[in-house]
Amino acid sequence: LALLFGMIVILHVLADTGFLEFCAVLSAKYTSGNPWRLLLALSIGTGVLSIFLPNLAIVALVVPVTVNVCEMSQLDPVPFVIMESIMSGIGSAMTMITNPPNVIIGQAFADQGVTMNSFLDNVGLGCLLTMPFVLLGMKYMFPSIYLSEGVEIDFETLKRKYPISDPEL
Repeated sequence: LALLFGMIVILHVLADTGFLEFCAVLSAKYTSGNPWRLLLALSIGTGVLSIFLPNLAIVALVVPVTVNVCEMSQLDPVPFVIMESIMSGIGSAMTMITNPPNVIIGQAFADQGVTMNSFLDNVGLGCLLTMPFVLLGMKYMFPSIYLSEGVEIDFETLKRKYPISDPEL
């Protein structure tokens, strides 16, 4: 539990600096307003962050930014939030430290030789293999996003709304 607490403190520091919001704005910028690429970037980014930090905290911080990016580009935020939640769950299930049930499992089986590496080798590999299939499934779950042309996103407004608030931190 101390490890989870420490990770939440780290996440809180990242949130105070505006780093997560900055990453979402960069995702919107580098996808050039293409909703499909934006969905992939935000989903994969959320999944990767959830490998290292608690997934519930990641979703709680990323979803408001995602909703704002979607509103500014006249996109329905529901598919984005659904995919971020799914990918966050998959990402956090990979390790023994980012998901409370995995922490409990790790502690229960520590005397039987389950280590971080063995957990990652067994469970992490399965989760990693799951991600491409989930990403492929997005194409069929959200065909309107996959087939859409692209939208205009006002990056300057997004950068002003979500700046890096404390670069030194």
